[in-house]
Amino acid sequence: METVGEKKSFVLAPLWLLVGVPSLALLLLVLVVAAGLDQPLFHALNQLSTYTGPAFWANLTILGDGLVCAVLLLPWIRKNPERVWGGLLGAVIMTILLRVLKEMLGIPRPLGILPEESVIVIGPGHRRGAFPSGHTATIALYAGILALSTTRRLYAGLAIALAGLIGVSRIAVGVHWPSDVLAGLILGWGSAWAGLCLAERWSWGTGPRARRILGGLLLVSALVLLFIDHTEYPGVLIFQRTLALGCLVWGAVELRR
Repeated sequence: METVGEKKSFVLAPLWLLVGVPSLALLLLVLVVAAGLDQPLFHALNQLSTYTGPAFWANLTILGDGLVCAVLLLPWIRKNPERVWGGLLGAVIMTILLRVLKEMLGIPRPLGILPEESVIVIGPGHRRGAFPSGHTATIALYAGILALSTTRRLYAGLAIALAGLIGVSRIAVGVHWPSDVLAGLILGWGSAWAGLCLAERWSWGTGPRARRILGGLLLVSALVLLFIDHTEYPGVLIFQRTLALGCLVWGAVELRR
């Protein structure tokens, strides 16, 4: 039981989970780079849409979009404001590091190196700024916020599995190497931990007034996602608008309580 004056910890996950996920991703990253497996693995995973069809991967990959993940914070706005605040703080950290790494390294994406006819591209094709994967980092941030702030291992496991699957989708749609995805997982997970730690120290975003302000901004984001073809991936508008409408209604109900 929490005593008077005792500060609630926002990071509830055991140390093995906190450290284990990025450590495993780092080990795999080193193996992929050292063994020169980026291109062979890319070609294998880029063919996945030939078995499932492109729509599956297009709809899945938008879950790593920044605006989509921001809107997906809305259901937590009343019961778990620390997740919303930690997620937003983590997103600031992640975005800064992501932009710095992309600009400094300038690693070409598959379309910037491989012949166009050898790459299956679903949606917008990009040629620059491969490392790390921004979509993977974003969904890893979201998954990390949930996994690190709960004691329910099933929820944590599902969140991590979803982040991994969306990471694979970035290869399936033809815009990232496996090494980009693994680096994105590390960046997003670390940003989630940092965001929760900052939220715990600077708890402004968990107060009633802040919840209304942040909730209002996220509701506006949901409206934007509802009406604008934001992601530019083919055949995703129904799924995108369903997510936006669901989170809009859910968030509005939570804010009125």
